Amino acid sequence: EIVFQIRHPNSFTWVSSGFFIDWHCHNVDVACWAKGAWPVSAAILATAAPLYPLAILVVGGFLTAELKRLADEGELRSLNARLHENERRFGEVFDLSSVAMAWGDIASRRLLRVNARYAAFTGYSEEELLGMRVTDLALPEDRAQDESIVAPLAAGTANSFTEERRYLRKDGSVAWGLRSLTVARDGGVPRYIFAMVQDITEQKRDREKIAYLAEHDPLTGLANRRVIYERLDAALAELVPGAELAVLYLDLDEFKDINDTIGHLAGDALLVQVAGRLKACTRDADVLARLSGDGFAVLCPGPGADEARELVRRLLALVGTPFEVEDQTITLR
Repeated sequence: EIVFQIRHPNSFTWVSSGFFIDWHCHNVDVACWAKGAWPVSAAILATAAPLYPLAILVVGGFLTAELKRLADEGELRSLNARLHENERRFGEVFDLSSVAMAWGDIASRRLLRVNARYAAFTGYSEEELLGMRVTDLALPEDRAQDESIVAPLAAGTANSFTEERRYLRKDGSVAWGLRSLTVARDGGVPRYIFAMVQDITEQKRDREKIAYLAEHDPLTGLANRRVIYERLDAALAELVPGAELAVLYLDLDEFKDINDTIGHLAGDALLVQVAGRLKACTRDADVLARLSGDGFAVLCPGPGADEARELVRRLLALVGTPFEVEDQTITLR
């Protein structure tokens, strides 16, 4: 037998007048006595619906457990709602991003999801990319290095990696991408790999062009003055007693008159032909450079005097052979 008594004298009026009329949920503190037991805390959790008023009595720890269960369920629903909202937002960012993005299984190295920008960058459709291995988009000679980068991420010894990487597009062309890889873990174990790729093909070509022009003559493609001077300084610094080094200089006589007669474009074409003949006559170890408008130089490490004289003879013979430029025959001296 359990007897309940409302603790506060004025609570009875509150209960009788509002408990089942306002259809709200109320907690009412009561005193509880059980036969043969210590007094324990109790509460009445009352709920009412328009048709079915209901009062539930929860005694002692049951109240705490029930409220905790309800709170946990509410928290779980809230967390799930936030999770779904975050997934929706991530999906929108992923799909609409101007940066190429891909999501893959780190164990199999296979792509699970890509966005439109990633498909456009690689030249494949999104459907074609799904299931492809990451290394399928690498040049054959780059695949071993590509695997060596992904392996530490899969093993959990690294969390991210950024590099400039070549991509083999569907049409066989090569594109450059700045790739950032990030590991997504499940229970602390690497499970997925997320890639963001910025197309840097044009920037890479521009940098390579700048680097090339820093060392080469833009017209003939030969080394420029700075390069041959640097190589000469290095060769002289390494020259040991008894070693030989030859430096040959070749100037085209009356080239200015030829330029004025046939025009600068034809003169440039003549210089390109001269450079081609000189290059065909020199060794791989030699440095052939264009020093000025009509001046060329050859740095020859290691030849003897007789070999150097033979090289001069062959160079003069090649340059002295008539050139055909714009339907005109030109002989240099």
